[in-house]
Amino acid sequence: MRVIRSVQNENVKYYEKLKDKAFRKKEQKFILEGKHLVEEGLKTKLVEVVLSTDEEFLKTIDESIETFLVNDAIIEKLSGTKNPQNVLAIARMFNNDFKILRSVVKERKSALVMFDEINDPGNLGTLIRTAAALGYDGVILSKNSCDIYNDKTVRASQGSIFKTKIVYAELKEVIPYLKEKEYRLVGTSLQKADNLEDAIVGKKYVLCLGNEARGISEEVLSLMDRNVKLHMHNDVESLNVMVAGSIIMYELIK
Repeated sequence: MRVIRSVQNENVKYYEKLKDKAFRKKEQKFILEGKHLVEEGLKTKLVEVVLSTDEEFLKTIDESIETFLVNDAIIEKLSGTKNPQNVLAIARMFNNDFKILRSVVKERKSALVMFDEINDPGNLGTLIRTAAALGYDGVILSKNSCDIYNDKTVRASQGSIFKTKIVYAELKEVIPYLKEKEYRLVGTSLQKADNLEDAIVGKKYVLCLGNEARGISEEVLSLMDRNVKLHMHNDVESLNVMVAGSIIMYELIK
């Protein structure tokens, strides 16, 4: 265990740069904040460094991982929240290449969820958490969706980014491949869509959810095999993608 007391320390300056998406991508590392997320990260063997004001907690960390006893000022410097917890970690990014889904698509029964340009980190993290909790086999993100390593995404996922396969891909390229593997593509749209309760999707399907403001892009929507929508009451027009997506994920997989 080493001790750092200054926010001007070179290690602290380096870790702070990981708040920037471009620097994260270059270094292939990201920040975990809070004891729960750090503990989830430790289970994956991706954590390289743990920083905390709690010396007793640091003593529980495996000796193969570098640990730093720091002060509140350093935690605040590195944190992305107004009321930071007293432990942070630096972890390596995991494999986000579409190839990691190859074993999944060979299965006779499989459910995937696809996100087309989800821009809000909180929405993305919560949807990933929901997909993992419900047992979806993987998450496919369009390359213009927000960053899964954004601190807000990571926090909203509550560690679920470690518990399901997550890949980035050009959707118009992977959709034909998925259809070849006998997946049915199920879009979400208010136009030309069946009510969710009437939907029959089969044993292999991909549920596609779209952008918070515009929904699924026309190009991707045109590749869907069918579309579904939630039946609304009391003149409510629509729901946030996080809420609607979670309901639809549950109803299709239950």
